[in-house]
Amino acid sequence: MLHSKLYSVLIFFLLLHTSGFVYGSYQEKDSSAIVYYFQKALQQPEQRDSFALLAESISENKKSDQKIQDIYLYNLSKFYFQTGRLDQAFDVANQGLNLYRLAPHTYSAAKFHNLLGSVYSMQKNYEDGIKHYQYAIKILELSGDSHTVALIQNNIANTFFSLTDYESAYKYSSLAYQTLKAEKDSVNLPSLTGITAISAIKIGNIEEGRMLTSECLYMALKYENRIAEIIGNTCQGELYIIEEKFDSAALSFSKSLALSQQYGQVHLAMLNKISLLTAYEKLKDFKQAIRFGEEALAESAQMENENTLYSIHKHLGYAYYGDNQYQKAYEHLNKAHDLYINYAGLQNKKIINDILIKYDTEKKEKAITLQELELTQNEIKLGKRKLWIIGLTFSLIILAISYLFYIRLQRQKLIRSKEDQAKKSLMASIDGEEKERARFASELHDGVASSITAIKMQLENHSKKESIPLNHLIDQLAQLHEETRRISHNLMPLSLSKRSLEKALENYCQENSTDKLKIHFANNGEPISEISQTDQLIIFRAIQELIQNVQKHAASAICHVQISSDPSHYIFSVEDEGTGFNKDQIENNSGLKSLENRIESIGGFMEFDTENNRGSLICIYLKK
Repeated sequence: MLHSKLYSVLIFFLLLHTSGFVYGSYQEKDSSAIVYYFQKALQQPEQRDSFALLAESISENKKSDQKIQDIYLYNLSKFYFQTGRLDQAFDVANQGLNLYRLAPHTYSAAKFHNLLGSVYSMQKNYEDGIKHYQYAIKILELSGDSHTVALIQNNIANTFFSLTDYESAYKYSSLAYQTLKAEKDSVNLPSLTGITAISAIKIGNIEEGRMLTSECLYMALKYENRIAEIIGNTCQGELYIIEEKFDSAALSFSKSLALSQQYGQVHLAMLNKISLLTAYEKLKDFKQAIRFGEEALAESAQMENENTLYSIHKHLGYAYYGDNQYQKAYEHLNKAHDLYINYAGLQNKKIINDILIKYDTEKKEKAITLQELELTQNEIKLGKRKLWIIGLTFSLIILAISYLFYIRLQRQKLIRSKEDQAKKSLMASIDGEEKERARFASELHDGVASSITAIKMQLENHSKKESIPLNHLIDQLAQLHEETRRISHNLMPLSLSKRSLEKALENYCQENSTDKLKIHFANNGEPISEISQTDQLIIFRAIQELIQNVQKHAASAICHVQISSDPSHYIFSVEDEGTGFNKDQIENNSGLKSLENRIESIGGFMEFDTENNRGSLICIYLKK
């Protein structure tokens, strides 16, 4: 479940969007146009400045009309707040209050106090935020406006969210929900129902949270309330997280994100990216988690919203750890730890409760006040204990990450060392084999082949002189000479510096093709140019050995040798129509196993497709 500070941002934003200060009595064209232009500015971010300028032009033309100035300043301040520009929102809200400096208890002044309370709270100045909420409530109570009082009660609930006092947050959001439900509000109730759902989920009232989430989504559809739809989908995602249905949670948060972006709700879009960071981290899709986390971190910094930083850094730390990026994991977890210590808010919680107690003593008995003070002190003690435990836990996590990183590094070094040694041994073996082939070929050519040639020539001379029919014997010697020459040629070390691997294989197939075994060669692939001479030699000898196996064991009349390719591999295949063999015997066949090891040493692999009496197809794959 997301950290509570995320939802504090959502509630501040919500109550500005669904403010109870409605201009039902302002039916003038200019007033409606101002409200319309700011709504379009939020819905169409690419034309945001153009719509804001249109609203400003109306205000400039009606500078003397206090009602028009009131509407313009309120909507401008709210617009700045919703787009993350808190300093501008603060300045404009104070300009709005200045309109009523001679009548500070005027009903319209309350909405600017509400705005200032939200800005202060977003800046973690909770004391001044609560004071402005109280000013607004006092004005509204004098006017008998319980409806808007309920909305500001939910703002107070938001403050307790920021201070991780979930019980108090649930208390105030429930009061607001009950008031609006009794009034059958169709404008603000859908969204506030979602906020109350989140409050219930935070204190473990899961079934109540589930019921309120369904109610929120139903009303969002019924009244076409897009903000409620966004919050409802966020609540649904949170419930899925609790049920460990992380795929469903990601879908709900993605839907909420799409709606937030469609309707220009930048704060809610940022919150849903943090939700998706959590969901994908649980799904172990760490790449996606990191993507959404880094986007949320950048947007949070752009909006100067520090309430979200703890949750972002914590889950980014987990995601980077899962992605084996241990240094970044350590940095983010360290930042999360520091933020938790700095912004746990225990002192602020005491200040806020003191302020609220002073206000409530006018209406409540002394015994209730003392009970709330005692509860606050107990929470402070419990909070200190939690901080100590969390600090120790983070220290252990950091040590564990460092140790695992060291072990992993040592293992990788050992594996690389073994691989390098094995490759060196193989190269030495291949080099020795090539030298022995050269020696053997030379002796065969210079010795046996030369002797056979001499015998053949003597027999030819003898046959001419004595007229003895030795032609049959001469033919046999000629065939023996040709076979000896072919064997000698095949044993000679392969020089690929003068010809390509494709041409060498083609020549070999032509020279070894006989009436008994026809060897057909085909090259369907792209030119082979990026393979080293050593690797080409290993491939050539492997194909040579596979063809010799067909000659010796397959009892096949035909053999197909082919070169092809796919986007990532060169493919060399040898296929026959002979007796085949059982694939289970490959592990016990020292020749094929040795061949596999040689191919793997150059980064390739082999595939075998064969059955008894069904022929065989052996493919060698080598990375490009």
